[in-house]
Amino acid sequence: MRTKKVRVPVIQIIRILLPAIKATVQGIAAAREIDSDGGKKVTKGEWEDILAEALLELVPDIADELKKANS
Repeated sequence: MRTKKVRVPVIQIIRILLPAIKATVQGIAAAREIDSDGGKKVTKGEWEDILAEALLELVPDIADELKKANS
């Protein structure tokens, strides 16, 4: 039995990742402001919140692109 190769649309995934990376960097910059929870230091909770939000937003878009490329 032969298995099909999974096609990965690299350019489309990069287009999805770039805005998410920018938003994550902006979130980290905001977390470093004096009036944030940990002051200038980014707390573990802030890191977790920023990264979790970014990852959760990526999953549906990447899944859609993979589905399109492999249907």
